[in-house]
Amino acid sequence: MTINRRSFIKSTSAGAVGLTLAGTEISQAFADGKKQNAWTSGMKINPEISNTKVVCCYDPDMYPADPTSVFKTVNSNVDARKVYRNLDLMAQRLSGKATADEAWKTIFRSGKSWAETRVAIRVNCIFAQHMNRVAVVKKISDVMVGFGVKPANIVIFDGCMDASGSSKFTPYASLTDTTLIQGVVAKKFTEVGETTAVTVDGASNIVCAKDLVDGNIDILVTIAINKGHNADFGSVTHCMKLHYGTFVNSNLNGSSNLHSTDALFGVNKHDAILGGDPVRQQLCIIDSILASRQGPMAAPDSAAAGGKPCRLIMGTFAPAVDYCCVKKVREAINQWTHNASVINRFLSEFSLTESAIEWDEFTPSTEIDPQRGGAGTAGMNTVRVTLSHPSCRTASVSVPLPAGTNTALVRVFDLRGSRIYESDRKIDSRRGIIWDGSTGAGTVVPSGRYVVRVRAGAVEQSGIITVDW
Repeated sequence: MTINRRSFIKSTSAGAVGLTLAGTEISQAFADGKKQNAWTSGMKINPEISNTKVVCCYDPDMYPADPTSVFKTVNSNVDARKVYRNLDLMAQRLSGKATADEAWKTIFRSGKSWAETRVAIRVNCIFAQHMNRVAVVKKISDVMVGFGVKPANIVIFDGCMDASGSSKFTPYASLTDTTLIQGVVAKKFTEVGETTAVTVDGASNIVCAKDLVDGNIDILVTIAINKGHNADFGSVTHCMKLHYGTFVNSNLNGSSNLHSTDALFGVNKHDAILGGDPVRQQLCIIDSILASRQGPMAAPDSAAAGGKPCRLIMGTFAPAVDYCCVKKVREAINQWTHNASVINRFLSEFSLTESAIEWDEFTPSTEIDPQRGGAGTAGMNTVRVTLSHPSCRTASVSVPLPAGTNTALVRVFDLRGSRIYESDRKIDSRRGIIWDGSTGAGTVVPSGRYVVRVRAGAVEQSGIITVDW
């Protein structure tokens, strides 16, 4: 007989009436309780946020350079301030709160005081260059420290981290330097209690990070990378695959268990991931600032091959987040293909439907950035950028710029994040700024949606223009 922890506690909450388990069975129930599936149809990850809501921010300026395969260079090319701002905006849209502080406090919950709370940030680090951007991880650690979590209680981990402690993340983390990630970089599983044996549907001889299994981690944040993987995982290395990587074969070596589709879903229903009260897995992020069709150890693809979608994706429930990244980014933007039967199981295994998914994609152009001014800010005038060409339907977008601005830098990006036009333009007092739909090389752009960014001094604003020939 098996009984899960929640059912056991519920059955005994009103006393021992009706409890007929023998003493040995009771002991076994407790011993196995944390090793049972925590997922039940209809369970809520966060009582204030829908499991099916997924937010995506598109911002080419998060990574204005061409993709590179050198980890240090990748991070020096990232505009960290834009990443921090965009994650705040995404948290607000995900939670429906008016401020970033309210939003993060809605997303993250702990049953303990913040000073006692332990946080695990699961990253993707497998001795390759296409790993989580440091700025994304740092933002989450900063949020936690802002709540009162001690940096020593924040661990950045992956079972593929270098056992010697020379992980590429190590130089970017500190317990005292607030300009770095505030936390501890794990040496494999060392800082998450090493490993302990668990039972997983669809696999055998599996162990998992012990602190997750024993409930010693209060909040789990999973930050995945947009890249490929084995077809048994749908050909993606996203949040569910990272959860799978927290469970490994007991000899820590490869085996058929490690490429089992059934085990992928068993892991993502497991108490180590979805257990706890509040549920410990509270936020899933896919860092799609760069991307790769290949994986898991591939460098980011070139922009021409779809490797620069310049997006961040966020939600509370890994299956919904992963499904959206596949359908809305990898297939729709990157034009990459996947194992459809596995991808469909991302929803069906968790009683979700495609029609229930709430996909919210935005660009920061519709948001006010208080550090740089915005709509409604004193001293701002509205300037219209108009697409005007005899063969094209006229389209325009309005942006707020400082009063008295005479010239502005205008840049146009396609939805893959590639810059196709850049020019300093004079602002006509009556017509604003006119763009004729051409590229920097003088050729016309194809029909589609384009991001127009306008910079004047320290202020930059943007919007979407649709080209319709």
